[in-house]
Amino acid sequence: MGELVNLKEYRALKAEQEAEKEMDEALKNLNEIEMLKNILDGIIKDLPEVSTSIMYVPIEPKMDAFMSKDLDSWLMGMDLKLGTGEEDDREDT
Repeated sequence: MGELVNLKEYRALKAEQEAEKEMDEALKNLNEIEMLKNILDGIIKDLPEVSTSIMYVPIEPKMDAFMSKDLDSWLMGMDLKLGTGEEDDREDT
């Protein structure tokens, strides 16, 4: 039916085949990376020279915009009050 196989030799052969497969994949990946590097080098050469000092302008948010948690504190920040209707009744009398 079958031949006797030395298990150690079989495992060594499989490990060698796996190592060769991994090496082939690594070489393929290196070739792809080298190709992409060459493409990016060509793109970078074609880009115009731009002064980097004007490329970024930081915008700082106003802290009071984030301090209010509800309508009353927001209105107080604007020096306004939310009327409850009681003030109107006192003014009429």
